[in-house]
Amino acid sequence: MLRNRHFKIFLIVVSFLFLSFSVADALTITVTPNSKSATDNTGELLSEIVSVNSPAVPATIVASDGCYTTDKANSGTNIMYLNGFDVSGIPSGSAISSVVLELRYAANVNFSPGTIVNWARNGTALQSTGIAPAKNTPWTTATYNLTAQNLTRADIASLNIEFTNSTTGGGTNKTCSFDYIWLLLTYTPPSAPD
Repeated sequence: MLRNRHFKIFLIVVSFLFLSFSVADALTITVTPNSKSATDNTGELLSEIVSVNSPAVPATIVASDGCYTTDKANSGTNIMYLNGFDVSGIPSGSAISSVVLELRYAANVNFSPGTIVNWARNGTALQSTGIAPAKNTPWTTATYNLTAQNLTRADIASLNIEFTNSTTGGGTNKTCSFDYIWLLLTYTPPSAPD
């Protein structure tokens, strides 16, 4: 009986050691935008949307103020259109288990609510995230879970994120600004060859 118990303990220990060395741990990283479409007419730089800067909410587009601002002019629309994310930190062949869009936005007093942040795989129709900035909103963090979309590394490299500021009426302070937009991505790297 004692010998049988030792054998079971031995099997448990060996199984645990085998599993701990053969299964890679999942890793979570932040993936930032690295490309914008020609449709983007904000004039803003990608460098203003990849880190938390916490500036005051701008009333107009200002270069290098630490946020990516959509500012509705008296006519037309102002469009933020990102069309790629930096996947260089994700090894090819990795299994992606979770993708969550996270953004931080603020809107001024004359911004007209009703516009929604949209997403799409490259070459497909835009779909709503349900994130709809409201007027006179201080800095607010919002998330949208994309995990159920089964995005691949290639999908993420060309993922589209779009927001159109179509505020109506005259006056100033019609901006909606984004401090950051990124993906919180969890993946398991491919197993090392034996």
